[in-house]
Amino acid sequence: MSRSLASVAKEKLGRELPEMLRNELNSVFRVRKDKKSDPALKKWLGLVLRERVGSNRKDVQAEYEASVSNALILIYLLGNGVKSREFITAKHALSRSPSSTFPSLINESVDAIRESSKARGLEFAVLGVIPEKHERIIERLLYDDFDILKDHLPSPFEGEGLSIIAAHYDQSIPWSEYREVYDQAEESFRDGDLLRCIASLEQLKKESTVRIPVTERLLDQARARLAEHEELRGVLGKI
Repeated sequence: MSRSLASVAKEKLGRELPEMLRNELNSVFRVRKDKKSDPALKKWLGLVLRERVGSNRKDVQAEYEASVSNALILIYLLGNGVKSREFITAKHALSRSPSSTFPSLINESVDAIRESSKARGLEFAVLGVIPEKHERIIERLLYDDFDILKDHLPSPFEGEGLSIIAAHYDQSIPWSEYREVYDQAEESFRDGDLLRCIASLEQLKKESTVRIPVTERLLDQARARLAEHEELRGVLGKI
C-alpha cells in the first residue's frame, strides 16, 4: 500500500501542512531534474517513492513512511529541506557502503543541529523541545545500524507528536529579535537593574505572537526580587 507524500505528512503531523513546510518537504522528496543524476539520491528516492498506477505522480511506500517523519524532524532541526535531503542521502548511502565523503557531511549536520540548539534556545524552550530527547536524536543519527528510511527518530518535543513543527511554520516568528530582548533583560536581572529587566520583559510579552514561558518565569523572578528590595527599604527606613 502506498499513499501520497502530503497524506503521510498530514498523518505524522496530525494536521494540514502549512504551505512553507510543504515546500520544504517537497525539496526533500521532489527534487529538480538536475539533482536526479546523483546516484546516491536516486537510490533512496527509488526505494521510498513509487509511481502511482495510471499517473506520473509518485507515492510513499508504506514500509518507508518513517522517512517522512524523519524528514520533518530534520527540516525543523536543520532549518530547511535541502540540508535534510543531503543528510538522508548521506546516511542511507553510508549504511550501504563505506565512503570518505558522507561521514564528514553527517558530522557537519550533527554539529549544525547542536549549534542550532544553542542559537534557538529560546524558541526551543517555547515549543517544548526536550534537551535529553534532542541528544537522543543525535545519538540515533550517529548510530551505524539506524535506518533513516525505516526507523523512526524520537520526537524532540514533549510527548511524541510532531504537530508543533507545523505550528512553527504557520507564521514567521522573529526568534532572533525575541532572543535579543530576552538576553538583554537577563543581563539587566544579573546586574540588579530590575526595573529595566521588568520593562523589557513586559514589552516582549506584549508584542510577542507566541507565549514565551521562559520570559514569564524571569519576569516573575524580577518582580519578586523587586518586591523584596522594596520591602527591605521600607524596613530600613523605619530604623
